[in-house]
Amino acid sequence: MYPEIHYKRDGQQITVCGCYGQDPEVRLPDRIEGLPVTAIAAYAFAQTEEEKGLSVFRDDACFRTEKEERLCGGRVTSVALPDWTERIGNYAFYRCFRLKELEFTDSLVDIGGGAFTGCQLERIRISCRNSQKTCLKQILEEQRFLLDVRIRYESPDGKTQTAHLIFPEHYEEAVENTPARIVSTQYHGSGGDYRQCIYNREIRYEEYDALFEKAKIQETKETAVKIAVARVTEPYRLGQRAKEDYAAFIREECRTAMKIILSDEDEDVLRILLQERVFQEMEMKEMLDETAKAGHTEFTAILMEAKRKIAHGTKKKSFDL
Repeated sequence: MYPEIHYKRDGQQITVCGCYGQDPEVRLPDRIEGLPVTAIAAYAFAQTEEEKGLSVFRDDACFRTEKEERLCGGRVTSVALPDWTERIGNYAFYRCFRLKELEFTDSLVDIGGGAFTGCQLERIRISCRNSQKTCLKQILEEQRFLLDVRIRYESPDGKTQTAHLIFPEHYEEAVENTPARIVSTQYHGSGGDYRQCIYNREIRYEEYDALFEKAKIQETKETAVKIAVARVTEPYRLGQRAKEDYAAFIREECRTAMKIILSDEDEDVLRILLQERVFQEMEMKEMLDETAKAGHTEFTAILMEAKRKIAHGTKKKSFDL
């Protein structure tokens, strides 16, 4: 169900200028009047006065009430842009301080200045259907906090591969050297380096993976584990050496990994890590301690079954010898 959309038509294209409704999770239609929705206007989701004389789109399935409000500022938590969206205007999401998730495709080629000023995005979801180029870097440059990014790559033959990337937080600090009358800039966290792994709008996965040694030193244990787990479970363009390094770190920090999995309640991630044989019997004992503390019987059962298979395999090998 779509919100009420105020828009303008420019030739054979539609520009969204404002939305009204009650649901903070906004999904926009691909077409209005049979024409592709290709742009989000400047200040479209900012708390400002709307342009006069706009056309109005109402979803037939949407029940209109008098309580419909302009979806802007703190009234927006996620936005899924239409497949055809090419442009986001200046300050389009200005001070949408509750906006956590943004979804778009590789059709998006231009993001205006300050589009995400005052936002603290947490999740980015991208579908690449025509190329491997995205506007991800423009968003990363405006967002200094940790970002969870998932990219879906679709090939012409219909096959799909996914990448899951964590971009750590980073910030810079001005430090004054009073005697020398000099102000220098100090950079904190590896997030700044990770944000430089995109060239010509394409992610350089080898460079991204090469930064893990730095992340292990500069980031929290939890952030480093999230980076490693994300790459191992969705290994798009992941080299064997990097995969082994990530897996070794996850084994070393198996308790932290299990805590994160329990917190996210992500059974699929646990099953993939077990399928990839990241853990051995020793790590599973530690992980079972964590599931017992959490009282999570389902995850306990998964680990017990995997542990049983490992023990059975070990006995069989011993017998063969």
